[in-house]
Amino acid sequence: MEATPDIVTLNISRDLASLPVVRVVLDGVALRRDLPIDALDDLKLAVEAILADESADGGRLTLEIASVPGSLSILVDGLCNQDLKEALLAEGPFQPTRSCVLNMRVVLDSLVDDYQILERSSGCFAVQMGKRVL
Repeated sequence: MEATPDIVTLNISRDLASLPVVRVVLDGVALRRDLPIDALDDLKLAVEAILADESADGGRLTLEIASVPGSLSILVDGLCNQDLKEALLAEGPFQPTRSCVLNMRVVLDSLVDDYQILERSSGCFAVQMGKRVL
């Protein structure tokens, strides 16, 4: 029988003042799923890296954390930083921009097992990340 995922959904402000709330929720999910501390740290860094260059202007962001035994999935939705999107989708060499100074492909590749960009009709996008945990 397949396990039903635990899903936590947060609607957060676009500014970095929401990061403590995000950290607490990730800590709670990690505690519930007996997540190793290094995997938890990787997920926190991945979320923070994505949010770091996001503009504080505009609507809200949605963070969804889904956990089943053995894996976690994190969706960050409502992102509008097109430089971040282009950096994650690019196949050639990374070109830093004012609103995306880190090579986010390298950052996410080192922190999560997989990620994908989901297009939204609003012109914004989402990043879905997966992490296997034992």
